[in-house]
Amino acid sequence: LKNYVDFNKHIAKFVRDDVEKFYTKINAKGFSMAYATRLKMVLNAVFVRAVDEGKMPKNPMYKKRLSNLKLKKECEPFSLEEIKSILSACDELSQSDNRFFWLKSACVLAFFSGLRSGELLAMRWENIDFFTGKIYVKSTINKTGITLPKTKSSLREVDLLPVVAKELGNFARTKFGTKEPKGFLFVDFEGKPFVNT
Repeated sequence: LKNYVDFNKHIAKFVRDDVEKFYTKINAKGFSMAYATRLKMVLNAVFVRAVDEGKMPKNPMYKKRLSNLKLKKECEPFSLEEIKSILSACDELSQSDNRFFWLKSACVLAFFSGLRSGELLAMRWENIDFFTGKIYVKSTINKTGITLPKTKSSLREVDLLPVVAKELGNFARTKFGTKEPKGFLFVDFEGKPFVNT
């Protein structure tokens, strides 16, 4: 914020023109809408506190639509041909190094379930119901460990598509044989879940 506001000036002397200069500077940078909004919120919070503490008579902040902001980039999903190419590369990798036999199954689950990477890595066999054709998303994983997903709506059930059920069934038989699969779907060489999404 200090790059866009002259804080050498006493807070009591800030006026609408200073806010206009702030807007001009951040608009010229072409920031993302989210980043520009955060900067505006922080500056407004500074002014609100200064007014509350009696250091300035009124908050000079005002709303202004900025024209040069970058919109959030649209997500471009993989095409079916790209998916086939990636899965083929996974097959080749697992044939040359069997430590990666799980990679194709992870990619199939990612492509055809819509799970976020943290949700995929936290997925347990107990949360996949082959009988009802449902995947139950109950947790996510990151460097701090396993947690509940960010929002209540993230706790959800996802359809287990036939292509995913077939792939995970083959994966389970390869990994567990006739035993019932349990624990995390995807683990590292030490049998621990991945935490680096």
